[in-house]
Amino acid sequence: SIIYAPVFFKNRIYYPMLDGNIIVFNKQSKEIEQTIVVNSENFFNNIIFLDVRDNVLLAATSKKILSIVGNNNYSYDEEIRDFKIWNNRIYITTLDGQIKELDFTLKVLRSLKFPFASLPTMVIKNQTIYAIEDGSGFLIEVDLKDFTPLIYKLSMSRGKNVFSQKNKIYYDEKYLEF
Repeated sequence: SIIYAPVFFKNRIYYPMLDGNIIVFNKQSKEIEQTIVVNSENFFNNIIFLDVRDNVLLAATSKKILSIVGNNNYSYDEEIRDFKIWNNRIYITTLDGQIKELDFTLKVLRSLKFPFASLPTMVIKNQTIYAIEDGSGFLIEVDLKDFTPLIYKLSMSRGKNVFSQKNKIYYDEKYLEF
């Protein structure tokens, strides 16, 4: 499973927890300032994504996204496989084979559905999303200008552990660099 590292922002440390919460620790007072509940389900509820900016906090478990913009809270329920931020937009891949673009208020702006696809990870580079379909070994390329996909066949084994880091997607004993 995935767990996200703490985020240091100004005089606070945001600790993602395994129970769907974020603990906000104030470095100056050395006290817990706040607990933010992202998702309160009992099982498999670890924080898989956390980003803190001047006026926005974004966090996700594998089943829910929370966005705090100013003093407004927004939530979005979805079975999330991967989560990225690019140019003030949120991009997610879902358990049911979708790639979605959302704004920070979690409004879905655009989406693509690939029936029967398993999209565990993606990379965003040069205005393009690259996602691996690990069930049958396809690379899906989505142009962010018009959200149109191109699909390429890869020679990869079915169901291998696939993950991304920065501008690379790793699969089998190989990787793709974008």
